[in-house]
Amino acid sequence: MMVHRFAGCDLGKSSAKFVLGVARDDGTLELESVETVEHEGRPMDAFRDWYRRSEVASRAALGATGLHADELVKPVVS
Repeated sequence: MMVHRFAGCDLGKSSAKFVLGVARDDGTLELESVETVEHEGRPMDAFRDWYRRSEVASRAALGATGLHADELVKPVVS
């Protein structure tokens, strides 16, 4: 069975939410971690910290939503 590791974030005005998970070929999803950070007006600092700590670069996909999502570039899906 194939397992695809994914990441997602919601970069809002006052907080950032982050999720890591796996999607299996049978359609099941499993969340590995969920985190909310009050970023005090610095969403990209919170994003960079999470990205490094969570080794997001090793994931198959990264999706982004929220007010600051358009500050991220491909291959991020926003």
